[in-house]
Amino acid sequence: MHTIHLTSERLIQTKFTPSDYEDFSKLEFNPDVMKYISGEASTEEKARTKFEKVMGINAEHDELGFCIVRNKTDNSFIGLSKITAYENKVNPEILHAEIGYSMFPEFWGRGIATEITVRLIEYAKELGNIHELFGITHPDNTASIKVLTKQGFNFIDTGFFGKHPSVIYKLKIK
Repeated sequence: MHTIHLTSERLIQTKFTPSDYEDFSKLEFNPDVMKYISGEASTEEKARTKFEKVMGINAEHDELGFCIVRNKTDNSFIGLSKITAYENKVNPEILHAEIGYSMFPEFWGRGIATEITVRLIEYAKELGNIHELFGITHPDNTASIKVLTKQGFNFIDTGFFGKHPSVIYKLKIK
């Protein structure tokens, strides 16, 4: 049995629990945070539905899921991260995972996205069963694209995440 508890220089990433809804909803209600995710801030109903999905995903797999990201020094809420199963249509026995993050604008441009991403990559390698990581973002989200490419992710495709355009990047682990 393994659950996510990741630490890095400034951050702690742990799986969301039901008591974390209030923090989760603050991200969902922020239009700047949601700009490249859903295009707009969530309503209370949408935020609750999303959080229920997050909790369902977290219950499916001990080693994967959505995490709350907190400042290591004062435990303040910064945002979220995720490392979740990514559909592998070619060979379902090989585990692929998607990583991602979102955080409040006051934390943008401070290297936190890179710190989250680096720790998630390390974690995927520690697990030992993930062959590839994927990062998906909006094509206009140049900051996130830079974070991915700086860590060795390569562009592989464009598509849609829901009804929003997206770009997909991949990093081979094994």
